[in-house]
Amino acid sequence: MKGGEKTKEQLLDGLEAANAQREKAVEALQESEERYRRLAALSPDAVIVYSKGKVIFLNVAGARLLGATTTQSLVGKPLVNCVHPEYREILKKRLREMRKNGETTPFVEERFVQFDGTEIDVEMAGAPLTYQGKPAIQMIIRDISERMWAEEALRESEERFRTVADFTYGWEYWMAPAGNYLYVSPSCERVTGYRAYEFIRDPALLQKIVHPDNYALIARHLKEGLESQEPLSIDFRIVAHGGEERWIEHVCQPVYDADGRYLGRRASNRNITGRKRAEEALRQYATALEARNEELDAFAHTVAHDLKSLLTLSVGYAETLEEGHAAMEHEILHEYLHAIAENGRKMNNVIDELLLLAGVRKKEVELVPLDMASIVAEAQGRLVDLIEKYQAEIILPERWSEALGYGPWIEEVWVNYLSNAIKHGGRPPHAELGATVQPDGAVRFWIRDNGPGLTPEEQARLFTPFTRLDQARARGHGLGLSIVRRIVEKLGGQVGVESEAGRGSVFTFTLPGATSVQ
Repeated sequence: MKGGEKTKEQLLDGLEAANAQREKAVEALQESEERYRRLAALSPDAVIVYSKGKVIFLNVAGARLLGATTTQSLVGKPLVNCVHPEYREILKKRLREMRKNGETTPFVEERFVQFDGTEIDVEMAGAPLTYQGKPAIQMIIRDISERMWAEEALRESEERFRTVADFTYGWEYWMAPAGNYLYVSPSCERVTGYRAYEFIRDPALLQKIVHPDNYALIARHLKEGLESQEPLSIDFRIVAHGGEERWIEHVCQPVYDADGRYLGRRASNRNITGRKRAEEALRQYATALEARNEELDAFAHTVAHDLKSLLTLSVGYAETLEEGHAAMEHEILHEYLHAIAENGRKMNNVIDELLLLAGVRKKEVELVPLDMASIVAEAQGRLVDLIEKYQAEIILPERWSEALGYGPWIEEVWVNYLSNAIKHGGRPPHAELGATVQPDGAVRFWIRDNGPGLTPEEQARLFTPFTRLDQARARGHGLGLSIVRRIVEKLGGQVGVESEAGRGSVFTFTLPGATSVQ
């Protein structure tokens, strides 16, 4: 009996111990759940615990997410009934996935429809747990609407920036402090012929396509760019893909973030080749215009001086005749009348040459094969009186090399060259004409005189517009050689002179060779 009673006591003691352990476990569970509730209550994310499809716990953020004013108003209700009908099927699917996995389900982004129909962006995750002694699923739902809005705004901002940058007329780029490109606009291909990825792949490509004449300029600019906190601008040339030279207007400036951290340099580049060509054409035009104005000043002075001299002589002879012609001897009267007529012809020649000079400037002619023998014969015919007066000897070649030109103008060239050889040659004048085919196919025509020759200084002044040698060496109006130069250059040739004091002179002009010999 005693042994049996002892066993009973032992059983009772064991029961008491088990009850005590159970009470401690329940107390620990209650404390754990209480800590969980306190932690969940402080969470800014919605925490919802459900078991068998019903809500058994949620925090204030969870009640707010579901559209309730208090947490207790939703406890015990089916979870799917706490959201908008349009979202219930999605929620059921998500709950099935969580139960099926039996483990923590990572956050997923989706569109959540609250009970009042408001749509928000959320991240949702789930995990199994035991709550109040029951197996349950804990859902954590995070409202990310503000973040999604910010990200969308950032994407739109970046898209607007990229759209603006991608479709700018100029070539834009952003280079990092390390020297690599962070962005290159597609218009770089239109400007350089190279695509954006080629610049990104090879950050040194810009330096490689710079024109050799601008290497030093770019090197200096890149060095200044590392040191300068101000915008910089330069114009330089590149050799575009395909070999074309282009002018680039380059403007760059440093880029900083909100904290003042240096982020590299942003640059804008425009193709200004057309503008540079226009500027160069304008510069050349201005230079030519300035030279022409100077030439016109000299022209006006020369013509005024020569015409006035001839006119003064003619008026002087005429006044003398008017006052005393009745008492003059016949020979003197004839001499005065001849002088007046001669001066009139000289003035007429001046006017003809001025008209010819104006025609050479404005008229466009077609180059044709020249019958040089006939042209020279016409020029001699115009100078027959001068040839007879000086008893000049003219030696012509047996055959002329054919060239291209315009007959009436070339006749004027020979008239000027022949008259100079006769007037300023030896006594009697001796002039030899000829032609030599040059290695490039052009024909060099020449006339050699037996005059006293020219000094280097005199040769340098010969073809300068509207200038002349000293009066003893250059009688006449001084327009002849200027006209010769104008004519020959207009026809694609060049004029020249070879002379040595005391050994005569050789005046030359070149013309393009004829394409065929007839």
